Amino acid sequence: MHSKTTSSILLGVLISSNLACLDLDGFVHNPRHCSKVGLDSCEEKEEYWDKICVPCDEPYDFGQDYNWFDETFIAGETIRALPNSDVQNFKIKTKDGEGELDAYFIKGHGDNPKTVNTTLVFNHGNFGGIEHYIPRIRYMYEGGYNIFVWDYRGYGKSLPDKAPTPAQWVEDSVLIRDWVETATVIPDKNKLVIYSNSLGANPSLDMVNYKAGCALIQEAAFVSLSSIARTDGRVSLPENFLSKAYYNNAEEIKNYTGPLFVMIGTKDVRYSAEETRALYDNCPSNAKEYWELDGVHHGISDIGIPESGLFRYLKRMEQFLEQNAPACLN
Repeated sequence: MHSKTTSSILLGVLISSNLACLDLDGFVHNPRHCSKVGLDSCEEKEEYWDKICVPCDEPYDFGQDYNWFDETFIAGETIRALPNSDVQNFKIKTKDGEGELDAYFIKGHGDNPKTVNTTLVFNHGNFGGIEHYIPRIRYMYEGGYNIFVWDYRGYGKSLPDKAPTPAQWVEDSVLIRDWVETATVIPDKNKLVIYSNSLGANPSLDMVNYKAGCALIQEAAFVSLSSIARTDGRVSLPENFLSKAYYNNAEEIKNYTGPLFVMIGTKDVRYSAEETRALYDNCPSNAKEYWELDGVHHGISDIGIPESGLFRYLKRMEQFLEQNAPACLN
């Protein structure tokens, strides 16, 4: 995944802004709205995994195949098809009346009796929109999970076509948490696993601190803006200088006491394993697990955690639920 928060952006803001009122909350998001899909986001993209090609009036193909990395499967392993007929689309009005969130429920294949009633509420990362994260959905589907995924304002087909303010993002995250609690498509509201990838750590923590699911899983999780400044931009600034505290997950996670699974690769260039470990340590839960994978990157367009071995990843996730959050499974 990609981040606009680089050293050049940070330094540009420092130069052009009044230091007394500076914050970088508005620089967090890097969406691609469907209305802006074009040559520069599709045909002219060199990186295969970064192509964003679906305009607003065309449906996503959740069953599409990819040039999967060799590392993702060992000999004899394959990934099953995902029928588009198992996908339902929902448009969820925002509470402030300014937007409409594009969301999807993908019914699990049913072959894994342990996960047949478990739903992963997927909060995706910072680049593009749902189209970019269909590979992740395919991985989760292979594990037998039901999946609920939504796009933030300004991402994919959600409206409006601009990213949310911090306060709007919190409000939308709570709205989605309430929606999945009552939606008739969800097989069991007591088996909701709140899952985050990268920047999705923000809405996931907003969700569980409002109303916890049966577990929280954080993959390559966003830690804080100062974490990005140190890891990505090589600029060290205090957190209270960078943000109005909407984006400090290392602090937010101190309020969560439920089952927690944190996973990170040692070669993740977005969020360091050291700071991710601190995120894990800050959580007061007595049912938590930390998984650090040597030589593994951030994911999707490089060798992230699922890409480094899909069935190892699925087995480890299911083992975590069995040992720490058995209520999530049948």
